Amino acid sequence: MRRDPSGNELLQRMYFKHGAYYYVYRNRWQLIGRTYNAALRGYAGLQESDGATPALIQNHYKNLAQRVKQGNLRQSSLDKYNNLKPRLLQAFSKLDPPDVTPSHIRQFIAHYFGTKPNTGNKALVILRGVFELGIELGLCEFNPAAGVKQKKVSDRTRRLTDSEFNRIRACAKDQLPLIMDVLYYTGQRIGDVLAIKQADMSGGTLRVIQQKTGE
Repeated sequence: MRRDPSGNELLQRMYFKHGAYYYVYRNRWQLIGRTYNAALRGYAGLQESDGATPALIQNHYKNLAQRVKQGNLRQSSLDKYNNLKPRLLQAFSKLDPPDVTPSHIRQFIAHYFGTKPNTGNKALVILRGVFELGIELGLCEFNPAAGVKQKKVSDRTRRLTDSEFNRIRACAKDQLPLIMDVLYYTGQRIGDVLAIKQADMSGGTLRVIQQKTGE
């Protein structure tokens, strides 16, 4: 497995040279980004394919982006899904939707995310959506990802002690100590705390509508 100087995995046809990432195909070097995340986005748009599944994956991602605009999906969730996109396009590049089997799905998740069950579960969510769209468009008759079970993710077994929290807080700068205090005293998720506005505070009361649950 090839990696860049920071330890990031270099996908097929992706190369790192002189502080930038390139897509190399038929001796042509094309700049796709100067950061790894930018390179992943550039890679996803350039990956060569022979099957129809990559186009279906691209269409599903367009639908996810539309859901973000409509307020039905958080941008942070889409960002996490986007990190999976290059591997999905690469793994299914030679297959048409009717040819993809549950075994293909399991092998893909085991190969890329065997030690990362949480990320593998996110990839499975994407694939279920991809083939649901394929059924709607008449490109396949069944969803090969529907019967694949998600991996069990172990719960955390301990919390930070007050001493650990305070040592971390002592090293924090700028607004981070304040953010840590609000997290500590409210028990809210990070995204909900970062979304707090002055208008949410009135008469000594903080009103929060949780993004994940709507509560």
